[in-house]
Amino acid sequence: GKDIFLTKNVAFFLIFDDIYTLLGYQYGRTVFDTVKNQIDYAEPITFVFPKHVKTIGDSFIHGFFAELMDEGGIEYIMKYVHVISDIKNLKNKIVETLM
Repeated sequence: GKDIFLTKNVAFFLIFDDIYTLLGYQYGRTVFDTVKNQIDYAEPITFVFPKHVKTIGDSFIHGFFAELMDEGGIEYIMKYVHVISDIKNLKNKIVETLM
């Protein structure tokens, strides 16, 4: 039978029109604000970055993940936050940047 204990994994498709490099703490916070009301901290979440985004700066990472760090800390991000991106090893970069 179906496993009723499967948690839902909510995916957020982030949209950046014609932006290839994500920079800036405040910009990171602004982008996170567009999805934060839909986040359930009891569930895993996935952020999907568009294929055309090639670079994500440390400052953007700090801004985007600031509230997640406040709510759940680095352990939460390591365990429950997933990223889909064409940027190689982006999840590792995010964790290293936030530690």
